[in-house]
Amino acid sequence: MNNYKILIIEDAQIIALHLKTLLSNVENYEIKTASNSIEAFDIFESFKPDLVIADIMLDDGDDGVETVRELQSKYHLAVIYLTALTDRGTVERAKTTHPYGYLMKPFQESQVLTTVEMALNKYSLELKLKNSERQFHAAFSAISDAMMVLGLDNDIIFSNRSAGTFRCSNGEDDNLFNFIQLEDESEKLLKNKLKIAKRNTQTLPLELLEVNTSGGKKCFIGEGMISPITNTKNEVINIVISFRDITKKIEDKKKKEEIERKRLTYVIEGQEMEKHRIARDIHDGLGQMLNAIKLNLKYILEGEDKKKSIETLNSLIEEAIQETSRISNNILPSKVKDFDLASLLNGLVNSRIESLNMHFDATEVDNDKITIHQKINIYRIVQEAISNTIKHSEAENFYVQMHENNDHITITIEDDGKGFDLKKLDDKLLSGHNGLQNMRDRVNIMKGSIEIESQAGKGMNILFSIPYEE
Repeated sequence: MNNYKILIIEDAQIIALHLKTLLSNVENYEIKTASNSIEAFDIFESFKPDLVIADIMLDDGDDGVETVRELQSKYHLAVIYLTALTDRGTVERAKTTHPYGYLMKPFQESQVLTTVEMALNKYSLELKLKNSERQFHAAFSAISDAMMVLGLDNDIIFSNRSAGTFRCSNGEDDNLFNFIQLEDESEKLLKNKLKIAKRNTQTLPLELLEVNTSGGKKCFIGEGMISPITNTKNEVINIVISFRDITKKIEDKKKKEEIERKRLTYVIEGQEMEKHRIARDIHDGLGQMLNAIKLNLKYILEGEDKKKSIETLNSLIEEAIQETSRISNNILPSKVKDFDLASLLNGLVNSRIESLNMHFDATEVDNDKITIHQKINIYRIVQEAISNTIKHSEAENFYVQMHENNDHITITIEDDGKGFDLKKLDDKLLSGHNGLQNMRDRVNIMKGSIEIESQAGKGMNILFSIPYEE
């Protein structure tokens, strides 16, 4: 049971005492009295009543309505007026303070108790509603997404702080389409969706809309909802609209698409260049040797010095075999089939490169669980890293380490070169430096993980881990 505080403002002491005695008999009522507005204000500050029972006309020219109006400006409370006056003007003036009831002098005790009980019950319900509204407004305002409550004419009834970042107008009570300046197609789309939501009481997704901000820039909003609010007759009375700024997401998506497009372009170009290189090797090397063999066959069959021609032919055939082996090795190193991964990487790292001191270190790994496919990709990743270091890093030392870690092969690649800014990595990819992306792609193909660390002037570190294949 709630406890209520009641302040009686009545200049007639007998009436005030009568009311106090009557209401004091109710267990959960705490009663105080004041005979004029000055006393009422003094008591009010410390007592903070829930209900004021006030005489409309007080002594010494005090006005009960004005006293109540001033009290209401400081505190939410219920009001019941005591009056012997029934003229229309007095009642209309009292109505402006939204009283919960009237008690006509002389009053009956049952009438007083009923009126007070009903007023306090209504006051309690209103208090719960106001608290609920405050909680709703606080929660609504704290939401990071922009949210607005709209009337049926699209006027903004309420908007949270996040929505304010999209304001383009200076008015306080704006129409949605003044508040947010949309591109023509986006405005047409949103108006159409609002009509559907109002007509069909249907919640609709709010996708991509293009907005002109107050600074003259364009941004994109979306990932929201348009939700109708209905009354008990299922009639739409308001619309809630939510959205968020997805400009960065759109820009990032476009950037990733551009990187992917360029990456695929480089892959295709790389494949074509490899085809041209192989064709050139076959034509300029192996092809010329086969032509020379063909000519020597003619001399063997027609010439006088057959012994010398056979020796020349054997030499040409040996060169052709070596050239075929070289071309084949460039396409797929024969060592991949014949040697374990550590030997392959050791051979690659210890090849002589005058401008770079290269070092390799490895602990035992389970070679039986490493497939040809994995060996080729790991070999190519390290090969790509060496190539990138030579081309771009100005490093003096290059290190490769390999070890086993929880059913994974883990490889660390480091150099002491000039490094680069990781934040600008996407820009490097867009400008054609796709070696790092090739490494990532190969690691992803093998269902592994890769981390790249670098700072300007502090070299580069690449760590990738590949699971053994079952």
